[in-house]
Amino acid sequence: MDMLQFLLGHGVDLSLTVKGLIWGRGYAWETFIPSVNPVSYAMMGLLRQFQRTEQDIYAVVSLLMKAAYGSEYQPGNIPNKYLEH
Repeated sequence: MDMLQFLLGHGVDLSLTVKGLIWGRGYAWETFIPSVNPVSYAMMGLLRQFQRTEQDIYAVVSLLMKAAYGSEYQPGNIPNKYLEH
């Protein structure tokens, strides 16, 4: 989170978009993610193969949404909560 704060404080370009990337190429959990930008990349953490906590993901997404679009984002639900049953 410190590095993200540093980058945001130094004017990182949050409009950058990559046409797509393959996470884990060649592994059983290989995942294609099209049109990746900083916010969508952070949200990809919700995929189990990324092994991130939802709290960390939403903290990062909230910072990025504020910096990129000036919007306050606080999730009202936890999308993967139903998977715990």
